[in-house]
Amino acid sequence: MLENPIKSILMVLVIGLVCIISGVSVAQRQLSHHVVPFLVPVESDYRQTTNCEFSTALLDSLAQKTPAKEMIIVIAHLGDGDTRPNLNERRLHNVRTYLTHYITLGRRESNSLVVAVGERVEGSGSIEFYVGGKLYETLRLKTNADLSLGECSHGPEIDPCNFPKQQQLYPCRTGTPAVIFHSMNPTSDRKKPIRDMP
Repeated sequence: MLENPIKSILMVLVIGLVCIISGVSVAQRQLSHHVVPFLVPVESDYRQTTNCEFSTALLDSLAQKTPAKEMIIVIAHLGDGDTRPNLNERRLHNVRTYLTHYITLGRRESNSLVVAVGERVEGSGSIEFYVGGKLYETLRLKTNADLSLGECSHGPEIDPCNFPKQQQLYPCRTGTPAVIFHSMNPTSDRKKPIRDMP
């Protein structure tokens, strides 16, 4: 008599365990057929200007999550208030240099980037990032400001330009931008690309 209730309880436990394991297995199979994109665009308010921390995190994520053979296209647009000479070139220089020389994790080959100057836009200047032919993110920039990347928030008493790696990026870098770009503006008077960095 005692043997029968124990067998019944064990049988119920075994059946319950089998049901649980079967349910987990089915759920895993269903999830394995779900395609997860390798790069998920960041939801940001396109009207707000970006800060150094957000821009740096975005480029780090872009570099680390985009496959090495996948092309990244970057298009810079001046805003209607931007008047600083070579501003688009400076912004594109910072993007290219950051992704190909500055970072170590996810560093890109120079030939995996295409940078271009687009038409002037209303409001804030912007930089658009495309991966796989689709818009990944748009950064809005303050009027006449460089794209700040790298060393960001150490407090007002520490100048980011004191960090040696920051000397590669504007505003810390001196001299003219060294970046190859393509004009997306058919009325552009630029005839020759600027030389690429060594």
